[in-house]
Amino acid sequence: MVAASIVIRVKNEGKTLATVLQAVHTQIPADYEVIIVDSGSTDDSLQIARAFNTRIIEIPEASFTYGYALNTGFAVARGELGVSLAGHAVPINNRWLAELLRPFSNPAVAGAVSRQIQHWWYRSWAIAYFDFLYRHMRLRSQAVVSRLYVNSSAAVRLQVWRENPFAEDLASCEDQLWGRQVMHLGYQLAYCPESLVNHWHRQSLAQKYKSVRRDMLAMRTVSRLLKKSD
Repeated sequence: MVAASIVIRVKNEGKTLATVLQAVHTQIPADYEVIIVDSGSTDDSLQIARAFNTRIIEIPEASFTYGYALNTGFAVARGELGVSLAGHAVPINNRWLAELLRPFSNPAVAGAVSRQIQHWWYRSWAIAYFDFLYRHMRLRSQAVVSRLYVNSSAAVRLQVWRENPFAEDLASCEDQLWGRQVMHLGYQLAYCPESLVNHWHRQSLAQKYKSVRRDMLAMRTVSRLLKKSD
């Protein structure tokens, strides 16, 4: 048994994965395991993962959704807490994990999320939106924290996740749905501003348009599902 199981979803993350894993392996304390869920990488991602002390699970590219990949990784986790980390989100220092897990000393907390930063020249629409919330909104509000809850760097209490896994049929925004669902069950979400990641994600204009459209459609589905459950 370990305190935390870190699941990193990977597909062709060769440019950043080594940096991510190096940062992960500097975390203090070191009571964690690292699980790589790869969905059909054709670059050197798997070779990089094998060079570190990681467990590797390969899933077919055609079966990938963010929720399915995370559920697959968490299903074999040996930790009490599950951490999701994007293959292009680099922990800033060796306290990233400890700060992310700190809120779970409160049994009412089901999920926690890091603060994301990004170099301005790679800034995406999503990170710009998150930065606005981080800086200008009252983070004591659970409604605001739920908007910040994204699986690029977040943690869950695996006992709660087992009863409420991530939706596997959503193209994205599985984290937004999960956060609101567990809040409806009476759990809390925590925002961890001292748990910092550099969410490095270079996208072309066409890729940004595609991701924005995907997320907007997914959030419409999330809204419909939540209305049905009320």
